[in-house]
Amino acid sequence: MKRLLIKIIILSFTLVELGCMYGIFGKSKSDYFFEGRIYLSHSAYEMAVIEFSDAIKRYPNSYEAYFYRGVAYYFLHSYDYAIIDFNKTIEIDPAYNEAYEYRGITYFQIKIYDKAIADLNIALQKNPNSSKANCFMGLVYYSLKSYDEAINYFEKSIRISQYSAGGYFGRGLVYAELKSYNKSVKDIHKA
Repeated sequence: MKRLLIKIIILSFTLVELGCMYGIFGKSKSDYFFEGRIYLSHSAYEMAVIEFSDAIKRYPNSYEAYFYRGVAYYFLHSYDYAIIDFNKTIEIDPAYNEAYEYRGITYFQIKIYDKAIADLNIALQKNPNSSKANCFMGLVYYSLKSYDEAINYFEKSIRISQYSAGGYFGRGLVYAELKSYNKSVKDIHKA
């Protein structure tokens, strides 16, 4: 009887070890994020949506799961779903700046420029050194034909990151609209 009890205890510890090492008892939160972000980095956006959706089922208050699923939806051009997930991210964690940035970029893609400006302004208040947010703000103002504002934001993007291809290319587009073709060609070449 004592031997049987010892064998049961050893078997129990072995099962627990295996569960910890190989996820026999289910994935951890970090497993979902690791796998989901791998899918994102390899442009497997449908798989990323599935992985982050599974994470949301197990961890419904995870702002990161909603955010990254929103990013996957964005790259799938499912902008309505992306906005829903970015809204949920902000609802759970209003301080998560990237959600404002990506929601603003998504609004830009669907040409809701007033909301794009509002979200990108929030993102830039929290992080004025975001080359991406400055660049997209430039694109919004370019789309609105507010060329001075557009140049201002593209130049901020370039100052933050001298390798900002979007900043140079965007400023080049504005210069072309202003018929400053030499400046335009120079910037587009730098991009």
